[in-house]
Amino acid sequence: MPISLDAAGLRRWAERAVAVLTERRDDINALNVFPVADADTGSNMAFTMQSAVEHAAAVPADAPSNDLAHALARGAVRGARGNSGMVLSQFLRGVADAVTAEGVTGAALAAALRTAVDYVLGALADPVEGTIVTVLRAAAEGAGAASANAGTSAPARPGALAAADLSAVLRAAIESATEALDSTTAQLPALREAGVVDAGGAGLVLVLAAMLDVADAKGDSAPGDTDGPGRDAQSRTFDELLERGARRGGGADTHGADTHGAGCSRAADAEIEAVFYFGGDLEALAAELRELGTSLVIARTDGTHANVHIHSHDAGRVIETAYARGEVSGIHLEALPQSAPAPAHGERPALRRTVYAAAPDGPVAELFASAGARVIDPGETVEDAGDEDIVMRNGTRTRTTAGHLVDAGSLVAGIAAIAVYDDNTADTHAAVAAMEEAAAAMRVDRPREDSLGAIMSTCRDLLFGGGEQITILSPLDVNADALSAQLGVDVMALRVPGMRTEIGVE
Repeated sequence: MPISLDAAGLRRWAERAVAVLTERRDDINALNVFPVADADTGSNMAFTMQSAVEHAAAVPADAPSNDLAHALARGAVRGARGNSGMVLSQFLRGVADAVTAEGVTGAALAAALRTAVDYVLGALADPVEGTIVTVLRAAAEGAGAASANAGTSAPARPGALAAADLSAVLRAAIESATEALDSTTAQLPALREAGVVDAGGAGLVLVLAAMLDVADAKGDSAPGDTDGPGRDAQSRTFDELLERGARRGGGADTHGADTHGAGCSRAADAEIEAVFYFGGDLEALAAELRELGTSLVIARTDGTHANVHIHSHDAGRVIETAYARGEVSGIHLEALPQSAPAPAHGERPALRRTVYAAAPDGPVAELFASAGARVIDPGETVEDAGDEDIVMRNGTRTRTTAGHLVDAGSLVAGIAAIAVYDDNTADTHAAVAAMEEAAAAMRVDRPREDSLGAIMSTCRDLLFGGGEQITILSPLDVNADALSAQLGVDVMALRVPGMRTEIGVE
């Protein structure tokens, strides 16, 4: 009997996509030379899809298709990693918007891909051709043409489309996407130099092929079985592209190259990949983050919530800005390889030293972690520090048996110190001196009570001595924007339950 890709089919597709991406993870990682040659695109896409599957696990088996699709999309957005993971999450948003209660039809898939293109272009600060964006657009065009040319024969039941019809649209999408993927090598200098196709685009083709496999199998094969009916085609296509890349000059051993290319003006400075979930004014956040880094992607769940991805030399300021604008959670940070000197293929540059920061669990700890510090419990004695390591006391009784102690007298002073820390400074004594100077320059006070009126009064008192920015750590929910408008300076406010309010001015 003719069938659509119903809720059970969507679930099988998502599970199969995880299996295929996981199986091909190393192959996709090896293609990853743009925007940063950090060999993790396959891993990021597999992680993103796995997050979608895990989130959807709570959806009942008898739930309608659109409920399942929305759960997959929410899970993908919350768990998205890397540029390609973010784009993949927006594809799943497109699917969720197009699916009806009955299931996925060829027309719905075409609509999903068109919508996904719009979502992705809205999410990327600087879309670059020759990437997964190009491949996604080609898939949408191929699916749209096939859907428009499809026969008009009535389906066997309302809301259903023959699996062959859905397959026809999928095959057209995959064919167009594969052609576009093959062309990416010539579109970007980084890909051309390495002789490879775009890694994210390759992953997207495999995700579409996984859906085709489920549609063609008519639900007969196991979710994690990567040897279904569509397997030969998807494997052959992928292997052919890899082989052509190798003949072109190949391999992805290009870690020493400038791989940021068009639309990325600060490649050499992009040291940290920051990913976090944000709730608040997305447009205002985007406007500020554009000045702080490259590869900015804001993958939305809705009008006020999104997973945010950025490469920045100043991750601490990125996170501070986000906290000042709204609610932040799920912070994930990863050091990116430097363009020079070039590390060996498959390696990441090691940090020269470890910075330990004493902080209570919660937003303050996340802030220090976002700047690359290893967070320890307040009052803890650090016994495994090396001679070049740095320990930040931050107003606690924290001690160290070795290394260098930065005796910041408060958490807000510690925030000022970590903000100026630069791991690229070879001289540890110089790095410590800069941190101590920043901590000492922070004028700190505590209001007489934890109330908004007392906080305002203390801020005004501190500003009598001048200052351009106020940092507030408080158990209260302080409106940073409103306070900034009243005081005429930048305000960063973190809500930290269980602590007495600290205010610093610099």
